Amino acid sequence: MGIDDSEFNIPEYSKICTYCAHAIPQKRKCKAFDDLIPLEIWMGEHTHRTPYPGDHGIVFEWRDSVVPAVREEVTRELAGR
Repeated sequence: MGIDDSEFNIPEYSKICTYCAHAIPQKRKCKAFDDLIPLEIWMGEHTHRTPYPGDHGIVFEWRDSVVPAVREEVTRELAGR
């Protein structure tokens, strides 16, 4: 059973999850969560570099394919939140 969040204006891609090795961003799914990735993480309000309830101990890790310049840019952007 999924979470009905259809009333929210949710972006297709996440500033966090798009770059995470554990995520399947096109489906808002992740190895960390049984259901959809929580909106707080998807929307970038929690960077998931620290534990989040229900994440089974799995936290954000960069995808190997993300180049250093993008890692730096995303990190800077998220730090500004």
